[in-house]
Amino acid sequence: MTTNRTEPSIADAAIDAFNMSVKLGEIAIASAVVIGARMMLIGAAMRNPASGDYRELSRMVPEKMTALAQSGVALMGQMNAVQRDVAAHITASNTLLSGGIPTPATWMTLATEAGHRGTRAMLWPFATGDAAIAPVYRTVTSNARRLGPGKVTRKG
Repeated sequence: MTTNRTEPSIADAAIDAFNMSVKLGEIAIASAVVIGARMMLIGAAMRNPASGDYRELSRMVPEKMTALAQSGVALMGQMNAVQRDVAAHITASNTLLSGGIPTPATWMTLATEAGHRGTRAMLWPFATGDAAIAPVYRTVTSNARRLGPGKVTRKG
C-alpha cells in the first residue's frame, strides 16, 4: 500500500497542535517583555515629552494592524482550501449521481480522494490556527528581541 505523503496525517496535526501551543506560550512571554519595555518608554515620554522615543511608540498600532491583517490573509487562504475541497466533493458526487455505472477504478479514485478530503477537514483547525498566529508570533518575538532586557534606555 502506498501513501500520499503530501496529505496531512493525524501525527501532523499533533505536531501542529504542539507547535502552536509552544508558540502561544512564547507569544505570552514576549508580549510581557514588549509591554513592560513600552510602558517604560511611555512613562519616560510623559515625564519629558521632548525626549520621548516616538519612533518606537509610533510602531505600536501599525504593527498590530499589519500582523492582524496578515493573520486574516492566512485564514482566508485556509478557507479557500476548504472551499476547493467542498467543490471537489460536489464534483465527485455528481460523477456518482450522473446515472452511469462507475468502474472499480473510478470508485477507488473517488473513495481515496474523499478520504483525503475528510482527513483534511478534520485536521484543518490545526493548520489554520498555526497559520493565523504566525504573523503575530513573528511580530511580538521580533519586538521582544529588539526591546528585551537591557536594550531599552529611558530618555526622560
